[in-house]
Amino acid sequence: MNRPSAVLAPMRWAGFLAVWAGLYAVGCVVFLAVAIDRPVGAGPLILAWLLTVGVYLLDRTGPWPALPDRGDLSSVPARVRFLRRRVPYIRWVALVVLVASVALSLGRGLLVLIMVPAAVIGMTVYGHAPRKGRLKDRLFIKNIAVASGFAAMATALVIDPIRVDGTIALCVGALWLHVLASAVLCDLDDASSDARHGTRTIPNTFGVPVTWWTAECLTVAAGVLVLVSRGTAGIPLVVTPWIAVAALHLCRPQRVRDLVDLTFPLAVLCAFLASAL
Repeated sequence: MNRPSAVLAPMRWAGFLAVWAGLYAVGCVVFLAVAIDRPVGAGPLILAWLLTVGVYLLDRTGPWPALPDRGDLSSVPARVRFLRRRVPYIRWVALVVLVASVALSLGRGLLVLIMVPAAVIGMTVYGHAPRKGRLKDRLFIKNIAVASGFAAMATALVIDPIRVDGTIALCVGALWLHVLASAVLCDLDDASSDARHGTRTIPNTFGVPVTWWTAECLTVAAGVLVLVSRGTAGIPLVVTPWIAVAALHLCRPQRVRDLVDLTFPLAVLCAFLASAL
């Protein structure tokens, strides 16, 4: 057996099954907790991972039997084949994971409880509404929707009860900008297929260089918000996410989605460890 394939294939399958997307969600929760200097237990982290995995799997297999999205067939054929061969089992896994999310959300407040159905409804509107109504086909709006969803989830899980002050607003804004940067970069993988199927994104509208620099500027802007809210105590949370995006920019990998999903939580973990020293 080819050793690189033996290592890389399971990692690709994990990406298909939204394992890395779930880790990205965990990174969002940890980012916000570190940014506002609030401890977070294992429960919210597990809930964030389960909810994200469940919603992504349901999105990728479809909430009901139907032909796969033509854009996905063109841009990620390996993922489509992998999941379609395992339908309806993957759809059942998504359902079980989402039910587990509901169970974990009990007793955590109304906002957390409604987070699961809200995420499923948002996913349906985002990618499975009639073609003209899909948010994922609209320039800027698709990225804003993703950033708002992750930021809202992290806010509900970390800040209980919800209260708004200047520091919290700035930290939530910083997380929103980071997720927006990630969403912009993830569109690089599908730039050509999105263009063929009428989905407008920053890569296929303004070009690849603009996409990378947009993500870097958003990351820098997020860092500024953290510095304003936390001062020098926020430096680790400024530096490590920027290094992650800058490293990807320098390397220009052929596929960025899984790397974005992995590097952000790793960067946040490094920031957490540095802040704890």
